Amino acid sequence: KEMLANILNSLEELSDIDRLQLLHEQTLLAQAGLISTAELIPLLQRYKDESIEAVWNIISVAINELKRFVETDETAEKKLRKFVGTLARTQFERLGWETKPGEPDTDTKFRGLIIAQMLYSEDEAVVAQAKHLFDTTAIEDLDPELRASIMAVNVRTAKDSSVIDTLLKKHRETSNSELQEDIVLALTSTKDDASIDRLIKLFKDPSVVRLQDFPRWFGWLMRNRFGREKVWTWTRDNWDWIAEQYKGDMHFDSIPRYVASSLITPSQLDDYIEFFTPLKKEIALKRNIEIGIGELTGRVELLERDGDIVRKALLDL
Repeated sequence: KEMLANILNSLEELSDIDRLQLLHEQTLLAQAGLISTAELIPLLQRYKDESIEAVWNIISVAINELKRFVETDETAEKKLRKFVGTLARTQFERLGWETKPGEPDTDTKFRGLIIAQMLYSEDEAVVAQAKHLFDTTAIEDLDPELRASIMAVNVRTAKDSSVIDTLLKKHRETSNSELQEDIVLALTSTKDDASIDRLIKLFKDPSVVRLQDFPRWFGWLMRNRFGREKVWTWTRDNWDWIAEQYKGDMHFDSIPRYVASSLITPSQLDDYIEFFTPLKKEIALKRNIEIGIGELTGRVELLERDGDIVRKALLDL
C-alpha cells in the first residue's frame, strides 16, 4: 500500500503505458480477490484528468467491473453514474461533440468512448443533445464513432416502440454492415420488457437475424441486465434449435461463454451448472463449459465478497 501511494503521488510523471498498466493490474488484482474492488474507486479518482484514449479503455474496464455491483441498488447506481460523469467531464469538455480540424485520429476515436461514459452518467445536457441529433440527422449520417451511443440512449429512453421500429426498418434496408452492427448494439440495449420479448422472437427470423449474425444479437441482449434472465430462459428452452443451427459452426462452442460472461447470481450459477454439465459430452462444448463454470463461480464469489463494501464506498462519495 505504501508503494502504491508513492506511485500515485507521481502518477502524472508516469508514461502512458505505465499509467495504463497500473490500473489494469489493480483491476486484475481485484478480480482475483487480492485487493477489494472498492479500492478501484479512489484509484479511478486519480485518473480524472487522464487524456490518453488507450488508458481510458482500461478506465472503462474498471468502470464496467463496478457496474456489476450496483445492478440491484438504485442509490448506489446513481452514485456510480455521477462518479463516471465526474471522471469523463474534463475530456468531454475538451473533445466536445464534433471533430475539430486537424485533430489526431486518436481523439476522433476517443470522443466516442467519452460521450458513451457521459451518456451512462445520464448528464441531462448530453442526453438531450443525443436525442436532438437522432431526431434531426439521418441515421447513416450520424458520426460513426458516436452513432451506436446516440441510437442506444434513444432506445433506452423511448416512450413507445417508434425508435425500435425505425431502427429495425433501417437494419432491413441498409447493406452497410457497420451500420447494421451499430443498430443491433443499440436495439439490444433496451430496458423495455415488450421490446426485449420482440427482439428475442427475432432470433429465429432469418429475414432480420441472419444465422451468422445470431451470436451478436444473442450475446449483446444476454449482457443487457434487463434482458439477461429472459434470454437465459430462451436459451434453455431452445437449445435444440441452437444446436441444430450451429453444431459444427465456429460460433457453437461460444454460446456457453456468452452465457457465463453475463450471469451474476448464485442461483444463475446453479442453473448454469445444471443445464450445461450434461452437455459436456459434446467435445466442442466441454472446454468452454468448464471455463464458463470457472468464470461464473469467480464472479459470483467476487460480487458476494465485495458487494457491500463497494456500494458503501460509492455511497460515501
